[in-house]
Amino acid sequence: MCVSTTAVLIEAGTVETVDIERICNMVRVNVEGAFRMAYTFLQHFVQQGRGHLFNTSSILGRKVRPTVGAYAATKFAIEAFSEALRMELSKSEVRISSIEPGLVADWLSGPLGSCLLRCLMGMEEPLDPVEVARMVLVILEEPANQLIPQHAVLPRERELALT
Repeated sequence: MCVSTTAVLIEAGTVETVDIERICNMVRVNVEGAFRMAYTFLQHFVQQGRGHLFNTSSILGRKVRPTVGAYAATKFAIEAFSEALRMELSKSEVRISSIEPGLVADWLSGPLGSCLLRCLMGMEEPLDPVEVARMVLVILEEPANQLIPQHAVLPRERELALT
């Protein structure tokens, strides 16, 4: 099993304010980092005849929001990459799953994170990283003849705000 845990950057902003160099760096980290890690592990998994790769995407890999289009694009890339790998390896015992969390508190500690949650996102309670890790366990506990290709989890208050 491998959970893609490369560093993830989030760059957001309006067309007028976004820094293109920071956006390009985010693409390199979020996409290139995930690709490098995945191919490294998958070569090992194919050689040993089994394995399960978990790519970390985001709910933004399916639901785009204003000012985070470039970040969402990196997550759409992870979704497409995961799907192509699933098809390529479908006749093997190597599995690919994509984890799609909503807002997670891992990088939101301190006053800046609290302000981001309350002021910009209208949220008080993001997901705990443990809740995201639990998704991996749910998928791993499925019978061998089943695959959960994508698994999303959202903070309840955010889901209510989206409806």
